[in-house]
Formats: sequence, structure tokens, C-alpha cells
Amino acid sequence: GKAALEQLRRYYYTGLKGSFKIFGIPYVRVGDTVEIRNVKQPEQNGFYKTAAVDYYGGVNDGAKQKITIDYRVNK
Repeated sequence: GKAALEQLRRYYYTGLKGSFKIFGIPYVRVGDTVEIRNVKQPEQNGFYKTAAVDYYGGVNDGAKQKITIDYRVNK
């Protein structure tokens, strides 16, 4: 069931973990799917669900986002 899939995802996950910073556009929300492309390690390419998004910046800096990825949706 669903609990078993979560356990498998936790122990056998081969995708990226962590967060990255981007500009404010495109606007990303928690639960959105983002595409990540890595030319140096293409095995990490894929679509990832977002676990958290922190918005920051100001008038002088412009809008920025720190996106924390959750898990890969596909390869």
C-alpha cells in the first residue's frame, strides 16, 4: 500500500535531496513539480516534488525563492 511505497522511497531513493535558490519567477509552491537538469550528472535529471518554498528578497534585490525538493516523480 501507500505506507510501503513511502518506506521504499525512504530507503532506496536515488534522486537528489536538498534545496536550491532561484529568482522569483517562475513562482513555485509546495507540492508543485519542478524539472531539474544536471549536465554534469544526467542520471539526476527528472521531475521532483517540492517539500518547502521560502520566499525572500526586497525592493533592491528582487524576489527570490529557496526550494526544498522532496522526492523524484520519474527518471
